[in-house]
Parts: sequence; structure tokens; C-alpha cells
Amino acid sequence: SCENPEDENPRYQNPTEFVVNESPYKDALIELVNTENIIITCSQPNYGYAAAAEYAVQVSLDNNWDSENGFDEAVQTLGIKSNSAEIAIDANELAVMLCSLMGVVDENDVESIPMQVYLRVKCSIPNIAGSEIYSNIVSLNKVVPYYALPDVKLPEAMYMVGDFCGWDWNNSAA
Repeated sequence: SCENPEDENPRYQNPTEFVVNESPYKDALIELVNTENIIITCSQPNYGYAAAAEYAVQVSLDNNWDSENGFDEAVQTLGIKSNSAEIAIDANELAVMLCSLMGVVDENDVESIPMQVYLRVKCSIPNIAGSEIYSNIVSLNKVVPYYALPDVKLPEAMYMVGDFCGWDWNNSAA
């Protein structure tokens, strides 16, 4: 055959468009303390094939996405990563981030009044440099934050000195 089968194979291409859909909860009152997840959906960027992409949600209080004006991608990206174009934002994690962005250090510093929160999604293909693309910006207009702290991370190992359990580990503090 004179045909080249590689011409028909999908090939990586840099995507030019990536759209997050407006949330049906855009204008609904979202009390984070009473919410488990906030679902957002998006289209997959056109990488030239159905890529196993990774989606990460970024948050802003002032719709500023410029690092020269204070946006910090490392700080303002939620920890959850999704491999689906339907992303579940953990309400507690969002509350922790909002407290951090507002500079809240005390429970009394959080006002339980609705606020506007801006979101965008960063999509990339792991291990492919330059595959990153950012979505359009969507907002949730009535988010009620609460005082939230990050989860406590316990040490992986604890070293104890002394005869606190009679050297019998069956009597040790578990």
C-alpha cells in the first residue's frame, strides 16, 4: 500500500482553547460549612487525541491571575488533582484556602457573609513539558466561608525514650 499509516495516527498538538462551563450554582448561596463538594465541569483541551490530562483548580478573590500583581500559583492552586473533566472541589479545602487568602488567623476574623470567588482550571499532561493551558475564569458569587484549618499531619515515626511502658510494647501508647 502507498498510504502511510502514521498520517492517520493522532499526534500531540498544543491546545489553543480550554473552557470551564458556568456553574449552575454560580448565583446560589453556597455555605461551605454545609457543603461537601462543588462540582465544576469543563471541556478537554484539544491535544490532538484523548489525552490522560490532569486538571487543577485555582482560586482568586480579586480575579487577579498575574504573578507580577501577587498571584501565587503554588499557593492558590487547590491540592486536589482530577483526571476527569468533571472536577469535585472539596468544600473544606476551599474554605482553608479562602482563610489563607483573606489572611485569617483567628476564628473571629471570618465574616459569614457571601463573597465572590473566582476559579479557573489549569490542565496539563503529566511529563509533557509545555502542555499546560489555563481555562476561562468562572465565578461563584455567593460563597459563605468559615474558619477552617488544614488537616493535621501526624509524624510518620515517633521515637520514645525511657521505661514508660515497662519495655513491653503491648502496654505502649497506641
